[in-house]
Amino acid sequence: MTISDKILVGKIFDAHGIRGLVKIKSFTENPVAICDYSPLTDENGKEYKIQLKSKGKSDIIIVAINDISDRTTAETLKGTMLYASRSSIIDNEKDVLISELDNFKVMDDKDNIVGTVLGTFNYGAGDILEIEINGSDKTALLSINEYSVREINKEKEYIKIDREHLLES
Repeated sequence: MTISDKILVGKIFDAHGIRGLVKIKSFTENPVAICDYSPLTDENGKEYKIQLKSKGKSDIIIVAINDISDRTTAETLKGTMLYASRSSIIDNEKDVLISELDNFKVMDDKDNIVGTVLGTFNYGAGDILEIEINGSDKTALLSINEYSVREINKEKEYIKIDREHLLES
């Protein structure tokens, strides 16, 4: 898996019980979906085959990993970032993940460049773009939905928006 093919999908944050299970904070929209992308890899390319054992609170799941069967070994994995291959997450190369929108140009319906995407966030109510406004030191927020985002062009790296939905600060 190349670096550009890796998508961060979770983090092992603790051991669970004495039989080698671990708690994973899932970064996927549906926390259990992370299991569909198994095997996952760490920063060094080591593979982890995970099997769901139970769903914890909100974005936490409890899984078995590979052949780990004791708490001591499970504890050594604490802090491990888990990545899935891009191709295991999406089927179509033209599709774009929210995490890939950073640095895309933002244009209005009249092809005027509004700014550049600084980052993406999700606090539970949906995905939000933070946009650096051209010609200013201000930023703006834009909820990503069918009303505010008209087009996302991955090839040309731009997003067309309805400027009416832009929340400038």
